[in-house]
Amino acid sequence: MWIEVINIHQKPILLGYVYRPPNSNADWVTKFETMMLKVDTEEKETIIMGDFNIDIMSSKKHAKWSHIKNIFNMSQMVTEPTRVTKTSSTLIDHVYCNLPENINYIAVPKYSISDHYPVCISHKRGFKTKKQIHDYITYRSTKYFNETDFIHHLSQCPFDSILEIDDPDEALLSFINIFTEVLNHHAPLIKKRVKHVYQNQWINDEIKEGMKKRDYYHKKKDTYNYKFWRNKVKYLIENSKQNFYTEVLEQEKGNSSKLWKHLHNVNGSEKSS
Repeated sequence: MWIEVINIHQKPILLGYVYRPPNSNADWVTKFETMMLKVDTEEKETIIMGDFNIDIMSSKKHAKWSHIKNIFNMSQMVTEPTRVTKTSSTLIDHVYCNLPENINYIAVPKYSISDHYPVCISHKRGFKTKKQIHDYITYRSTKYFNETDFIHHLSQCPFDSILEIDDPDEALLSFINIFTEVLNHHAPLIKKRVKHVYQNQWINDEIKEGMKKRDYYHKKKDTYNYKFWRNKVKYLIENSKQNFYTEVLEQEKGNSSKLWKHLHNVNGSEKSS
């Protein structure tokens, strides 16, 4: 079941409630993945909650479920057991979201009228929010990557165990999990705050190198060299912009929509009037 929460001051949120029967087979996970493919195309903040009957606190591997969670960039937020009996303690009620930074907190109160504890979440949603200045990107850092060490590490992995798995889907997921674990060790994923997700097309290697030198001398408090490279970078940017847009506008003379799009980029206007 899905509900779309609409606020005129913010983008909509998709809220989903899921129940997975305890005796469900692997086909349920496949259907869930199909549903998530449709949801993912909406490109909206998504929160999914419910009784999944998958104990993520147990030592039992849930390779396919973990894979689906990762490919849709969903974070599971609940960390406490949600069903406690005299003989067991399991975490089977989950909350998944693709923007975990928007969740203030999650609580699992220790009372219930059933055999499950309730799961409560608090969202940062309000009627007015400050405009977000920065965006975030995720990338693999190869700063300390060593090809020899990476290959040696892979050679020590138990890839032979995959041959014992009859299900081809499970075998593939097992390979991906082993390989990803090694890759994360040598080239970890890093989240970085940036002002712009996409780099301007007129930025070239010469400008990047000039920016590095400008920032270097700024940190060193070398006023003379800082001012020199600051002015040099300004000149390089202006020159690169002029050459880029002159060439683009010349190429797009016959395409009015693209021509106007580039003209708006030049003058900074987002309106078509």
